[in-house]
Amino acid sequence: SLMLWLYQADEVTLTLPLPASLERGTLIGKQGAYTKRLEATYDVRINFPKPDDASTDITIRGGQKGASAAKKELVDLIEFTKEHGNVVTFTVSVKSLPRILGKAGAQINEIKEETLVSVDIDQQSDDAITAEVTLRGTKAGTQAAKTKILAIAKDVDGEARLTLDIPREYHTTLIGSGGSSSAFHLARANTVIKI
Repeated sequence: SLMLWLYQADEVTLTLPLPASLERGTLIGKQGAYTKRLEATYDVRINFPKPDDASTDITIRGGQKGASAAKKELVDLIEFTKEHGNVVTFTVSVKSLPRILGKAGAQINEIKEETLVSVDIDQQSDDAITAEVTLRGTKAGTQAAKTKILAIAKDVDGEARLTLDIPREYHTTLIGSGGSSSAFHLARANTVIKI
């Protein structure tokens, strides 16, 4: 009974405001994993405000040392989430998507690696002319990724497409032996010819 009294004497309730810009699920973790880990590690009880609660405070109840350590981890997680939780959304033309993605995703993966952002691309339907791009990461990372993606889209959107019907009798002259003439013309005009 002396141990119980000592434990209760050391017990505190600390509060921490839940920033309005953060979803509580981000801090709780998948199926409460992060909260459960903190509760088990520091022998505390953590309560997050419900969406309809008047209070927006997270409460941490337990021994002084454990509650303080759990609060510090939550503060660190909130700061990390604020820094890395930037979301930027913009649209690009659907015709630019193949170039943005690159062969087997090489181009978009390079952008992700350089900027440390996650990229989601949503094309609403097959006949849509634009697609929505959503970036998540640091402020600097999302801005850098947006700049790179928009530059690719601008290049594609600036390209002209012209279709010519060339009689078959001129194909050999135009293409040349082994494609030598077409390679020369393509390099000079920075064009793509599909036959």
